[in-house]
Amino acid sequence: MKIVPLLLTVTLLGACSAPEPEPEETGSTESSMLDHNERILEMQRADQQQAQDIFRQVAEDTQRQRAERWAILQETQRKIAEMTAQIEADKARAAARAAQASDAGVEEDADADADD
Repeated sequence: MKIVPLLLTVTLLGACSAPEPEPEETGSTESSMLDHNERILEMQRADQQQAQDIFRQVAEDTQRQRAERWAILQETQRKIAEMTAQIEADKARAAARAAQASDAGVEEDADADADD
């Protein structure tokens, strides 16, 4: 007798449970999947565009920096050439003065020898 009420209770509880949801139509599921895939594709396109923009900026910065380094190199070489030319001119003037002083000294010695 105890089994009968238990079966009756299980049967009644099963009848009172919430109805199962009806499956969605396949058209709306496919539509939502397509929308989801389109959103993912759009995000991927946006990411790719952003990556291309960053790459372009890096390439432009690299080119600008290369041009700046080239200009600095040219200016440095120009200054070195100017300094080298100035040093050579100074050496030439110093040598000329030394030669002139030497010639003057030789002439004085020659005059002194001639007087003797």
